[in-house]
This record gives sequence, structure tokens and C-alpha cells, in this order.
Amino acid sequence: MIPSSIIKISNVHTRDAYLSDQAFEDLNLDMLDEMQTIPGLKRLKIVRNGEERLGAEVGSVFVEFSDKKGAQQAIDKLKGRVYDCKKINVCFIEETLYFSELYIK
Repeated sequence: MIPSSIIKISNVHTRDAYLSDQAFEDLNLDMLDEMQTIPGLKRLKIVRNGEERLGAEVGSVFVEFSDKKGAQQAIDKLKGRVYDCKKINVCFIEETLYFSELYIK
């Protein structure tokens, strides 16, 4: 059973480093290129400076899909991948937790 329609992609940006506008744009374009190939993409949100909170670090990427199948496809596609010389982490995010604690407009 697939647990959620939301995933979190992390380790794509140095956790404590400032995310410049150019780094944000590059990351956004790269992530959109990867995720747009998966049916059901609803929203992609990169956590920017000043938006961070526990569980949503600067540079983390949250991806919402219209169904759990799309989220599973994204997990399968990204598992074991490297971005900017770093092995990325990808996991499901429980929907209630996401919308109550992690959702950023």
C-alpha cells in the first residue's frame, strides 16, 4: 500500500547554506524537469530562506501529486539518484502532517 501522495526530496542543497535566487531557480528548473514527466503532478515547493521549520529545511523539495501512484513513481524514479554530487534522499510525507505542519504557500 502506498502511504501518501506527497513526497519530500532532501539533500539537494547544503542544509545550513543560504539558498541564493540563482540556486533556487536552477533547483526549481531541475526538479520540474524531473517531476513533469510523472502524471498527476499538482505542486512543487522548494523551501526558501526564512520559510524553514522542523522537517522543512531550506532547499528541501515537497512534491504533491493528485494520487498516490504518482508519488510512488517519483520515489522509484529518484531513489538512489545523485544531484549536485550528493546522493538525494526521498521519502513519503504523511498528508495530515504535511498540511498541518509542513505546508508552505
